[in-house]
Amino acid sequence: MVLRLVVVLFLTGGAAFAQYVDLSGEWRIGKDDNPRYAQADFDDSAWGTVRLPWEVERPLGVYWLRKTVATPASRDPLTLAIGSVNESYEVYVNGARIATTPGFGTNNPPYFEPRVFPLASGAQATAKMAVALRIWRPKKMVWILPKLGKDFGSYAVAAPQAALSLQQEARLRKSRYFSWNLSIALFLFFAAFYLMWTFHKAREWRELFWLAVFCIGLGGSSVNLTFLGDVPSATLTFVTTLYNLEVALNSISIAEFLIAALRIRPGYWRWLIWLTLPLSVARFWLPLPMGPGIIPAALCFFWGIRALRGEREMRATAFLAGTYSVVRANAILENGIGIGLFPTGIDIWQIRIPISTVSGAVIAALLMFVTLGRLIRDKGERHRLAGELQAAREVQQLMLSGAVIRPSEYEVDAVYYPAQEVGGDFYRIVEDGDARVVVVGDVSGKGLKAAMHVSEIVGGLRIVPALTPAAVLAALNRVVVGHLDGGFVTCCCARLEPGGAVLLANAGHLNPYRNGREVEMEGGLPLGVLPDARYQEMTLQMAAGEKLTFLSDGVVEAANAKGELFGFDRTREISANSAAEIADAAKAWGQNDDITVVTVRRV
Repeated sequence: MVLRLVVVLFLTGGAAFAQYVDLSGEWRIGKDDNPRYAQADFDDSAWGTVRLPWEVERPLGVYWLRKTVATPASRDPLTLAIGSVNESYEVYVNGARIATTPGFGTNNPPYFEPRVFPLASGAQATAKMAVALRIWRPKKMVWILPKLGKDFGSYAVAAPQAALSLQQEARLRKSRYFSWNLSIALFLFFAAFYLMWTFHKAREWRELFWLAVFCIGLGGSSVNLTFLGDVPSATLTFVTTLYNLEVALNSISIAEFLIAALRIRPGYWRWLIWLTLPLSVARFWLPLPMGPGIIPAALCFFWGIRALRGEREMRATAFLAGTYSVVRANAILENGIGIGLFPTGIDIWQIRIPISTVSGAVIAALLMFVTLGRLIRDKGERHRLAGELQAAREVQQLMLSGAVIRPSEYEVDAVYYPAQEVGGDFYRIVEDGDARVVVVGDVSGKGLKAAMHVSEIVGGLRIVPALTPAAVLAALNRVVVGHLDGGFVTCCCARLEPGGAVLLANAGHLNPYRNGREVEMEGGLPLGVLPDARYQEMTLQMAAGEKLTFLSDGVVEAANAKGELFGFDRTREISANSAAEIADAAKAWGQNDDITVVTVRRV
């Protein structure tokens, strides 16, 4: 950050306000250190010159500024007023040191307002006055301290005031600076609170969390800048380190925000982004040419450019995040190597405001508006889809259980638990005179696509004649073949005749259980694999009180938190229970697929 230095010599006393010497303008600069430079008779003609106030890069370490002026004739005491200087320094007048500011020779020079120094009465006895400043600029200090305004001294010279008036003007500008920064900080903290609250309600939107972190970091750095000038020299290193961490967190959080919002897979770049944090602290001890925040800023700019071809909201997000990365990179380059594409600050109400702070607050507000807009639209779309899926589930349940079966010598009980709103399992009980036809099946896959195939199969069952199980499977196979997009359907069919005779056929489905034991039967190809598939039948005789249990693989493949399957052994042990008990046991174990259980008991 470019600093300004203005030195003005004033006369104190009410009638002497108009008698002053303006010390701005050309000064001699010496870039090494020698006690002789303070002497009034030292010949500085070989030194280079600078103009104060200045905006050029100053030397590191100790350097000197000198200027010789005519002593104003006055009977009142003289006062030397030194304007906005961020370095520590010693003041010499005619070879005599009159003041030393705190922190000289350390890495913790304090920020301070313009100072005034009363001169000894002997200074008025000389015709000329040699003013020398021995200035200390730390070599390892990261300069973050703001300019409170343009040319304090020039303002005072343009409208001559006493030294105390100069200090009052500085306090006014400082209060404006405080008010501006604190207003921005309060807005950012409120935005962060709201974003965190919203993130608590929508945890899958990680970009809300990182945008909140960005607001917290930017607001914290704004508060830090506001009070940085008032901290004692002993704690300046800690406060400065905290500020550097906050600035680093800004760069990291905007990068993480962009990763979450644009669904980027950063890979090893994420480690490089988070390396910004320790490097920001190490800047006190390592002579880094520029701030490490240049890394996430460059990545954000690159990712933003790539995302400009996406959807409208994505383009807006990428543009805003990319814009902030450009502003952040410009400030890093200006502070690091003195090269910037545009000014790093703007003058408002005679105070200098960092562009990164202003643009960060504006961009945070716009990003919040865009992100919350996306969230609201996404929530609305999810509610709409949830309503449609619920309606589909009700329709599917109606299709599966809507048939009214007359009482007979067979009691049929069925339970169906889809893994999602709708599922791929199905069952159907069809009357054929005094006989009953039970069909239980499972479409490969889950969700809406599988449910669409279920509706196709159930519709096919409505037109398939209630024939033998093998004929029913063959007819269903012809209905679904070529319509499953590479999938298949497992199915088991049973025809329950009066008197207890049961005909069974299986198309790749789990064998049924009879009184707690698996029925050994010949399997066949699943439906939808070959158009001319044939299926074998078997016959068994059920006595009164015996039970047949048909179930889908969602029971056997239920898995608990440890990854243990419910398995065939547990299934066999409870296969004689009611349909609800079997289904509930598998669901409690850990449902990960559709669960269907149909039990048939001969009374």
